[in-house]
Amino acid sequence: MLEVNRIRLFSLIFLLIASTIVESCQPLLFGRLIDSLHHRNKLIILILIIAGIDIMGNFLNYITQRVQFVLSIHIEANAKKRIFRKILNMPYEKFVHVEKGKLVNTLQKDAEVFFRILTLIVSLGVDIASALATAVIMIGINWKLTLLFLGTFPINIFLFKKFGLKIKEKTKESKSVTDKYLTFVNEVLVNMKTIKLFGANQFAEEYFEDKVTKTYRCLDQRNEYNRKGSLLIQMINSFIGILIIVLGILQIFYGKLTVGGLVSFRTYSSSLSKYLLRLSMVNADVQEIKVSLDRVQAIIEKTENEPEMPENQNYETCFSKEVQLEDISFGYEPDVLVLNHVNASFGQNQMVSIVGQNGSGKSTILNLLSSLYRSYQGNIYLGDVELRNIPPMALYKNVCYIFQQTSLFTLTLRENLLIGNENATDEDIKEACKKVSLWEFIKTLPDGLDTVIGDKGILLSEGQKQKMVIARGMLADAKIYLLDEITANLDAESELQICNVIRQLKEHKLIINVSHRPKLLEISDYIYELNDGSLIKQER
Repeated sequence: MLEVNRIRLFSLIFLLIASTIVESCQPLLFGRLIDSLHHRNKLIILILIIAGIDIMGNFLNYITQRVQFVLSIHIEANAKKRIFRKILNMPYEKFVHVEKGKLVNTLQKDAEVFFRILTLIVSLGVDIASALATAVIMIGINWKLTLLFLGTFPINIFLFKKFGLKIKEKTKESKSVTDKYLTFVNEVLVNMKTIKLFGANQFAEEYFEDKVTKTYRCLDQRNEYNRKGSLLIQMINSFIGILIIVLGILQIFYGKLTVGGLVSFRTYSSSLSKYLLRLSMVNADVQEIKVSLDRVQAIIEKTENEPEMPENQNYETCFSKEVQLEDISFGYEPDVLVLNHVNASFGQNQMVSIVGQNGSGKSTILNLLSSLYRSYQGNIYLGDVELRNIPPMALYKNVCYIFQQTSLFTLTLRENLLIGNENATDEDIKEACKKVSLWEFIKTLPDGLDTVIGDKGILLSEGQKQKMVIARGMLADAKIYLLDEITANLDAESELQICNVIRQLKEHKLIINVSHRPKLLEISDYIYELNDGSLIKQER
């Protein structure tokens, strides 16, 4: 694939060079055509050459645009894949602090910058190459007039930089506001039930309208700076153009320049002015690309590489050993501890339940054991391996965290279940669903496991969603299970069935459960109470 892109890139460069050469020849030939009006044979030859070059130029432009588009969309697609991969690999404790609208905006809009980069580079490359070729030809026609025209370059560069800084500032502001309103839109769509029940339509609409208005106000101000800069450059070039015409006429009178030469020079100088104008008009694009690249880089910097294991370390065996929490302290905010010097040990082939008041930190322990949060003080050992030294993918294959909030996707039943184990067979799925009393329901569906369950599993009841999540966790066949209020949405009969499943699992796995449900506590081997940030083992 890399070789294919290199071939396309070199082909594009070749086509651009050819197009530039062909385009640069036309004004010069046209000037000679004017000076050859009294030479019939020469006139016919020049007309045929100009027509041939014009047809060739159109053909080259078509091929160039095609190659450029194919190369650009390939680059953009790869950029989006890389950004999405980086988002997936972002540490969870960093992910929760990033506006979700910013991630969506970066993945969609900022990633498009990679398409625009190639387009812009090609455009700038063509314009610069054309400008250089044009300048060389202009010097050949009349070097004095050329020097006069080129004297505007420093002014153009100054204006480009001056307005560029203002444009970049407004671009950053508009993207920041866009992030906020995209985040809000996502939250409204997720919480539409709350919006409806509280009649909060007007609140949502007013907030959205405010953010959209601010976004487009910033965009308008940005474009106004771009327009002002372009206008100033255009006025300067127009003044120089008129001055060149006056001086060119004087040189014709003195016999230092032909009429055809002046026409050619004026055509070339107009082309050069257009190149400069286009360069000034892409200022907004250049600044937006800079801002977008900075935002993409910020996402990339939030990811981290998986920790390297010692060469002689067999981390696969550590999941079958005792889990130890040694002097664990942790808080979601720097100065507010949720866990305070917690010590505990959990052996294999048993079920441990953790109880405590709401907000006491029960789920926080599971968040740490699942490695969602890694910035704790102290150490968590699985056998003799510290948790933070275990590669995340190895951890996720051996530690399964099932929580109360049902996380389902707008996919089929099978695809949702296979998230737990992509290698599971239909027989494995059937067995897992039977254990949680879900299979009989699935059999009633026209498409069975291939039924699309809709947005967040809207086709299923709350209890069925919870059973789906539990079945998915069972398919993972992990060595350690972390359970957080997993029977909260189940009726008494279903809860009893899940308890029987857990009773079987704990015979050869470690189960760490967070729940106050009596049936789950009854089958627990040990119960710990979390109080004031400390974990205390209760007597049975």
